[in-house]
Amino acid sequence: MTQMQVARTGKTTLAMESIATSEHVPLEQLRSDVAAGLTVIVPSRGSAPAVALGDLVRSKVLCNLGTSVTSPSVEPEIGKAKLAVSHGASLICDQSVGPNVESHRASLLQAVPVPLAAVPLYQNAEAARRQHGNPLAFSSDDVVRVFASQVEHGITAPAFHTMTRSLHDRLKKASRVIPIVSRGGGILASWMDRTGLENPYVERFHEVLAICVANDVPLTFVCSCRSGCIADGFDALQQAELEIVAGFVSEAHLHGVGVFLDGLGHMSMDQIPSAVLYCKRTCGGVPLGVMGPATTDRGLGHEHVVNAIGTAIAVQHGANYCNACARTEHLGLPEVVDIPDAIGAAVIATYAGDLARGRFKSIDLDMAIARGQNAWGTQLDLALDTTMARETFRRVGANNKHGEGCSICGDLCPFTVKSFVAPRVP
Repeated sequence: MTQMQVARTGKTTLAMESIATSEHVPLEQLRSDVAAGLTVIVPSRGSAPAVALGDLVRSKVLCNLGTSVTSPSVEPEIGKAKLAVSHGASLICDQSVGPNVESHRASLLQAVPVPLAAVPLYQNAEAARRQHGNPLAFSSDDVVRVFASQVEHGITAPAFHTMTRSLHDRLKKASRVIPIVSRGGGILASWMDRTGLENPYVERFHEVLAICVANDVPLTFVCSCRSGCIADGFDALQQAELEIVAGFVSEAHLHGVGVFLDGLGHMSMDQIPSAVLYCKRTCGGVPLGVMGPATTDRGLGHEHVVNAIGTAIAVQHGANYCNACARTEHLGLPEVVDIPDAIGAAVIATYAGDLARGRFKSIDLDMAIARGQNAWGTQLDLALDTTMARETFRRVGANNKHGEGCSICGDLCPFTVKSFVAPRVP
């Protein structure tokens, strides 16, 4: 049985009990939300516990990585994955392409304890290119077979793009600046043009759901028509896709399969609140992940900041996780050196969004009290990124002493300058 099916019987699982404890939420409320599809449990095939996504629990960070044709070695990706987890990533998504994706996945599964997500279609396109010289030379049978094999291999958050033929027809007529930026959505759109057939994931959705039930894994619906620039931000086409997704959500829930949505692309800050609310309302309140949203198209070299701004606003208004974005976005694959900033910015953004929703205020208060007391050790212990905090303190704050202010204000620190006030004589 799936986590959702068990929850609907009124029982709880070990995963639910572990999550309730670690997230400090009532077990019965968690069980109820899992049963309703409002919270989704992503199991781990490694040593780490399962991860929960939803409004009841803290927001999470997902890190995308993987090999490419130009960077075929898996060792750097394993290093990135370990570094991402150490800096706060709760899930890793393997987007590897190349001739050895299955062995690379096995290496990642062995090296990284957190749940591993993937987009199985990428393997179909890569295999077709390698075997037939055409990335679109795969069949519907190939799509279902690879989906099943990846789940059986250990992928616990398999994804597919919700590009239907009807949506593709609308895409062709849309007056977008950038028609499509989704890799998977673009592959499926071109495959449908080539074959005249429906998206295999849509046509054979019952088979996909059966695979998920048999392996107790949730599904990720990736929005094919997310906006790729501010000018196209959350347009009618993206809204139409969400209405299609809503039907898939209902059917998945009928079969006891939890689902979450990966959507929202580039849009201006003022659009984010209504876009998030539209996603949540249209798709029945299922967990929502965001790709950014990128709040400007001009952030080259600073994309981790551009996306963190959008993430904070999105989480504040109901999003439940983000895809961490490196400064290299739109320029090239991130290198190991880019990972700490990418994950750090995403962790801060999700935390800030959660804080605006009323969470974590007590621990922020603890930090405020420590800061008012110039309690350096306590401040460093309470930092979101203790490693970066300590490294920075060693670099610029080594002369800071308890009760004497920091190196910015010195003895003019507003917390200590009061010591120069002479006692008043009665």
